[in-house]
Amino acid sequence: MAEYEQVYGIVNEMYKQATGREDLKAVNTSTFISVATTILRMGYDVFTNSMANVLTRSIWAWRPYEAQFRIIDTDAQRFGNHVRKISPLDDEAVESVQYNLVDNQSIDPWIVRKPKVVQFNYYDKKVWDRFVSLPKHQIDSAVTSESEFARFIAMVLGNMRNQITQDRETTSRLTMNNFIMGVSEDEKYNANGRHVKLLTEYNELTDQELTLADIYKPANYNPFIQWASAKFMTVSNHLTERGYRYHKNITGVNIPRFTPKNYQKFVLMADFYELIKSSSFSNTFHEKYINGFEGFESINFLQSSKDGERDKIDLSSYVTLADDGTLFTAAEGEYTLTNFCGMIFDRDAMLLTTVNEWTQSTGMNARAGYENLYYHYTHRFCNDFTENAVIFTLD
Repeated sequence: MAEYEQVYGIVNEMYKQATGREDLKAVNTSTFISVATTILRMGYDVFTNSMANVLTRSIWAWRPYEAQFRIIDTDAQRFGNHVRKISPLDDEAVESVQYNLVDNQSIDPWIVRKPKVVQFNYYDKKVWDRFVSLPKHQIDSAVTSESEFARFIAMVLGNMRNQITQDRETTSRLTMNNFIMGVSEDEKYNANGRHVKLLTEYNELTDQELTLADIYKPANYNPFIQWASAKFMTVSNHLTERGYRYHKNITGVNIPRFTPKNYQKFVLMADFYELIKSSSFSNTFHEKYINGFEGFESINFLQSSKDGERDKIDLSSYVTLADDGTLFTAAEGEYTLTNFCGMIFDRDAMLLTTVNEWTQSTGMNARAGYENLYYHYTHRFCNDFTENAVIFTLD
């Protein structure tokens, strides 16, 4: 039956993984039971391990959880290329001597000028373990029909995958919040164009004194949204220029950076994004602006989903890059950012990947009639404050 094609595909893949063969295939109810019971006869641990491994690689129709903050996801290879990062530095141009030649004097072409570089090593990881207990009678019931198997996956293992996905979202959320706070705090002492206060700039340009509440009034929000959208794109254009602004530099070391449009990522708070979509500027914003970025994501909240707190970050500490190039952990205190609106950043400014992901069952507990299925996975993440990034707030 068409509605069970996905179930058949999963069981066939489980059989292939458990036996290394493809001589049996589930195509209907009878062959499904035959294939499933064949795997089960090899042992409950074989059945659950093969099922867990196949589920790890599969996309499910049983209401999978779609995590936010996927915009900073990357693969293990690209992350590995990033954690030990050597950046070349600029030298001053030298005076040309080709028009200042003197008779009987030679010009030395072998003057040594070693390349100047700066190296940063920065990353962290969080190791996770989760497990679920699978009673023998549930496993036995799962192989009796396609519908029982589907229910078993959705109820037990589908929920586990959703938890694992949310763990990744949590790590991504912390990674981005730490980066935003690091930029915000550093801009208070080393202003480098990385924190744009939209309402302040707009009031200065229009000679008004609008408050945050005022911009949502019908007479104001269309003009403000069009100006803010143009400001986003102006900053985006500036990031493509090679220079020393819009990122962290080290004392005595200016690091040249530029971010082409197709290397830029853009996040907007969902509330503000919905305002743009409801305005007369919506189509232009998408066609002319959003489509040019490597990635775009609207986010519902930064730290808390409570009303009035979705655009706020409140941390007791954070990790950033000190002026001397070393990692710096802020002293315990209260570090707050409010009215966050969005951010444009280089794709290498924040990265997160999952490695060492594996599953293993304990085998059947002969006395209690269940086995535990363990999931192990490690999230590796990093903030690179020497890459371009600009945060926008409605201050």
